[in-house]
Amino acid sequence: MSKENKPLKAIDADFVSLELDRLELNEGQLDGLPANPREILETKLDLLKKDIQAYPELMKYRMLLVYPLDNGKYIIIGHARPRLQGCPVRHHPERNLH
Repeated sequence: MSKENKPLKAIDADFVSLELDRLELNEGQLDGLPANPREILETKLDLLKKDIQAYPELMKYRMLLVYPLDNGKYIIIGHARPRLQGCPVRHHPERNLH
C-alpha cells in the first residue's frame, strides 16, 4: 500500500464547552504548529457575524477546533479563528469547541 492510500487513523476527540478566557489564538506557541498566517477581511468578517447571528446553529455543526496546552488553556487551530472573531460574545459566552 502506497503512502497516498494509507488508511486514516481515528483520533481521540472530546466535545466540550469552554470559557473564552481559556482560548488563545495560534501565535506559534505550540512546537510543530506554526503561527496562523490567515487574516480575514473586515467585509468578510461582517458577513460572517451576520451569518452567525442569523444562524447560531452554525457553531453547533461547525465547532471550533482547539488543542489543550500545558497551562490549562487551549490553542485555536485550523480555520476556527474567523468564526471565533465573528461570534458575538453576548450570544455565545461559551463556545462549542472540538
